[in-house]
Amino acid sequence: MSKTIYSNFIKIINNATIMTFLSTFSRFGIGIAVLPLIILKFNSYEISLWLYLTTLLGFISLASFGFGQSIVRCINYFLAGYNSIPKSINQFNYTFEKLDNHKIINKKGIGDILFLTSRIYILLSIFAVFLISTLGVLISWNIMSLGSHSIENWLSFGLVGLIAIFRILFSRSVSIIEGFNFVAKIRLLETLFGLSKIILFTILILLDFNILHLFLMELLLQLIANFYSNRMISQIINKKNIAYSKILNLEIFNQIWPSTWRYGLMLFGSHFINNGTALVVAQLSDTSLIASYLLTVRILVIIRSLSISQFNANYPSLINLVVSKNFYKVKKSLSLIIRNAILVLCITLFTIFLSGNDLINFFSKDIRIIDNYLFIIMSVGIVLEAHHGFHANIYLSTNHVPFLWPGLISGLLIILISFILVQSYGLLGIVLTQFFIQLSFNNWFPVYLNLKLLKWNFSEYSLNILNLKKV
Repeated sequence: MSKTIYSNFIKIINNATIMTFLSTFSRFGIGIAVLPLIILKFNSYEISLWLYLTTLLGFISLASFGFGQSIVRCINYFLAGYNSIPKSINQFNYTFEKLDNHKIINKKGIGDILFLTSRIYILLSIFAVFLISTLGVLISWNIMSLGSHSIENWLSFGLVGLIAIFRILFSRSVSIIEGFNFVAKIRLLETLFGLSKIILFTILILLDFNILHLFLMELLLQLIANFYSNRMISQIINKKNIAYSKILNLEIFNQIWPSTWRYGLMLFGSHFINNGTALVVAQLSDTSLIASYLLTVRILVIIRSLSISQFNANYPSLINLVVSKNFYKVKKSLSLIIRNAILVLCITLFTIFLSGNDLINFFSKDIRIIDNYLFIIMSVGIVLEAHHGFHANIYLSTNHVPFLWPGLISGLLIILISFILVQSYGLLGIVLTQFFIQLSFNNWFPVYLNLKLLKWNFSEYSLNILNLKKV
């Protein structure tokens, strides 16, 4: 009996899909398990400050600038025996050749990318410090003013910057481990990190500690996670007999940089699209309204992240299939993943629509999910976002990034127009601006490009997703 339990436990922790779901659940468990306590114990200003600073943390963490995905792609190409990385979709389609016909791992290429990114991420950390000390201070000034510029609040702000730096360094480790397709292992570490965070945050809140102490605890946990992820990398590369290079391979840098900087800016655009409205709302004077909107956005982000867990778990293997141009298997896997994700999204969103505020009322009468008609618009938007995100990420495995300017321009337009409309139309102006700008281009363009890449007719694709026709 005990052997059976142990055997099943080992199977679970080695299953990439299960561990990715648990990792995502634990990472966002702060929103599910701890946020109700924050709503219960903190006042409306403290709730809005907490939600704002955690949103800002996500923004500053974007200073990794897209190198994470490049690392995953590079390692997959080199594991497949390639000698270089395609710079364009044309190279991917026509002129790309392997080292030989026996799939010999390009260990030198992997060593080069490990050393190169170790130096790059130091520079990215410096960039993060610059962001938090300039733009971060500027956009945080209003919400800090509402708290009378408390030293404690500014110290929390400073801790957000430190956590962001170590989170950026951690993202490099995650990308390397994912590149080697040890997804279950890194997700196990992330799950333990997330669960520890939930338990310790719960204890601190119940003992009446404040926001500053929560961020101090998160910094400590992040340092521990960084230590163990680096140790994991050492074990992997030693087992595969791969050594760090001792010189910068600028040729590889030139191969990945065109797609990386585009993807990095695209991430900023994507963050502006999905979270930029939080910066707009933070300029309002009604802390209850700020907290309610940020709470709604946080709930939608959690739901979306949980729904795409299966995709994230299979992403390295999907990249490998695209690299091998095995489009049949890509279609077969992707149709199942998208169908499951949309089903989970729709069921969860409908449940929140029916009973979300009833649950929140147990903890606070001042904070609630925004009005039903606004929630419906945002829910439709989050389904469309998740759907086009699948296709965008698959297409990016070709190392071609055509989504830069649409994403960046859309994100800036959403923030600019929302700033203009929020004073006259309130949250309706923000929600409609975000929805229609995304619908005008970003919600369909990545889908079109990826279906074209995979030679997947849209009508056939629709039938596959609805499970009316097999791939």
